[in-house]
Amino acid sequence: MPRNANDPQARNWTEAARQTTGAANVWSMMSVDAERDLVFLPTASASPDFYGGERPGDNRYANSVVALRGATGKPVWHFQIVHHDAWGFTFFDRMFCRNWLERSRTDHFYAPPSPEGTASYPGMAVNNWGGGAVNGQDLLIVPINRAIIVRSLIPVADVDPEALQHPMAGLPGRLDGTDYAQQFQPMLSPLFSPCNRPPWGELAGTGPAQRQNSLAPHAGRARQADAGADPVAVGHAERRRADRHGRRARVYRRDDG
Repeated sequence: MPRNANDPQARNWTEAARQTTGAANVWSMMSVDAERDLVFLPTASASPDFYGGERPGDNRYANSVVALRGATGKPVWHFQIVHHDAWGFTFFDRMFCRNWLERSRTDHFYAPPSPEGTASYPGMAVNNWGGGAVNGQDLLIVPINRAIIVRSLIPVADVDPEALQHPMAGLPGRLDGTDYAQQFQPMLSPLFSPCNRPPWGELAGTGPAQRQNSLAPHAGRARQADAGADPVAVGHAERRRADRHGRRARVYRRDDG
């Protein structure tokens, strides 16, 4: 922590946070370059690690590799791996999603399934099993899922024969006349949140008199702050938080959502 106000990184902290935030300590092993008189420190997250509201900014030197001059103990350089870490999972979670997206096919929305996996976004921007409702005024209101969907081709020889006999949603299903099965799955992080930004769901209203979506309240938001990766932009400027774990029914006004 840059306790000294003259430290180059002190300007990136509020005065209150700089005085009250703890941790960002060295949990793992330090290493030394004796010839260059450098000591390398791998630092952990700042505290409290599960809430970052009281420590705005990047929180440098937390979550960093810091090189100190051995003779003086002063910082020579540092590289921050995670900016403003929350929960200690932020970096791992986002890197997992980005790596998955980078190795997937993303060249065209209508690209077919592929061995490396074809990622489509919005992959499930359709009315799903939830069904729709009619308000009696020629308006059909339907729930829409907005998550990246990956469709992969898997050689039949690599699939459990029992699974091929009983295809289910999410499990590989054989493509007749080929040596492949197709697997259909959402791109989820290790925390089981979609890899794209919220909103992960919307309500859409359409009907004979409607030329465009007339209702679009956003739903779906990770409970924890800073959760979920951000490999793609979704184009919604406003993100309204919602507890994705909550078991609740929501009622929206038809005129304004």
